[in-house]
Amino acid sequence: MTDVLVVEPALLVREMITKALQDAGLRVTEAASAEAALGAVEVASRPPEVLVSAIALDIGGIDGPALAAALRRRWPGLGVVYLAEHPGDLAEDVLDPREHCLMKPFEPARLARLVCGLARPAPTRPG
Repeated sequence: MTDVLVVEPALLVREMITKALQDAGLRVTEAASAEAALGAVEVASRPPEVLVSAIALDIGGIDGPALAAALRRRWPGLGVVYLAEHPGDLAEDVLDPREHCLMKPFEPARLARLVCGLARPAPTRPG
């Protein structure tokens, strides 16, 4: 099962994202801030395979791209879906192949498809 870390300050948006991803068969850890997200990954039994994060997070603190960079230092293969509120929040040309930017509002099913596409395939067992 794919582990996803959702970081979104708005409770209702975070709950909608979590439900959509759980309905898609993903295991979700939620956080309202970058600080809470960093704390959650420290106590998690498994690292996240995908980060879903708002671009704007903590006022005066770490934002979504900085959070992703911090997590990628530890898990370089981490997939990321950034959630943007305004066009131009994050230039598409700065994203690598394992990153996507989705404008709010978005369809939950579209987010779930993006996250599933970024999830690492399960290793196959020799047979």
